[in-house]
Amino acid sequence: MNIKVIETKKIIVPKRMVYRYELYRIIDIDPKFVIRNYTIRLFDNKIDSVFLDAPHPNSDPTTGEFCIPSELRELTLNSETREFIEHLFNVFNVDNCYFTPWGDINYEKV
Repeated sequence: MNIKVIETKKIIVPKRMVYRYELYRIIDIDPKFVIRNYTIRLFDNKIDSVFLDAPHPNSDPTTGEFCIPSELRELTLNSETREFIEHLFNVFNVDNCYFTPWGDINYEKV
């Protein structure tokens, strides 16, 4: 049983939102939603969990754990899986979320 924690410092500003199965572009966002760091926990070299340092509708507000697709779990961390995870950070899926960011973002339909 081998647990490894990888911290990444990278600024990511969410750019898209899914709401009622439609895609929107975020045109203005409260700075509190800007991700500056994230942590990936590996279990036996497979992706186990992901944590953010900023609030995100798809992240548990108590723990900061980001909801990742079950298909992503158990994959090894490489440049492709890291890119996919970062892409997920760029999207607020408010059809399935912990909270809605209304009042903190401005958006327009794509």
